[in-house]
Amino acid sequence: MTTTSMAEISKFDIVRLGNGDQMIVTQVVPSRPVNPFCGVLVGGKGAEYKFGPRHKPVVVGHADPDHPVLLARRNRMEEKIGQPLGTDATAVIIHLLEAVEAGDLPKAQILTAAIRTMAQFRKQG
Repeated sequence: MTTTSMAEISKFDIVRLGNGDQMIVTQVVPSRPVNPFCGVLVGGKGAEYKFGPRHKPVVVGHADPDHPVLLARRNRMEEKIGQPLGTDATAVIIHLLEAVEAGDLPKAQILTAAIRTMAQFRKQG
């Protein structure tokens, strides 16, 4: 496995790290030498992590901007700044319904986790 150079990694690339985790790159900051990349775990709930060359990233694909994990990240960020969720919540629910109708359980589970990060859909109690 060859590490991909920093110049070859861009926003929305899916990279596999040395430990096997897959991340979608959300930001590249070349001026930050140790961990120039930010990303979210492909099967995660939208939490953002920093990583760099020491994590041995290798580009394995490219994600769409409306990937369920990226929507979850956006919702988490909006919740932190107190902005209304509006159409993003609707978009996630539409994707969830499509995944359920198609019988795509893994995608439906990711989308459900994304919806649960939104204040109005959190479990009570």
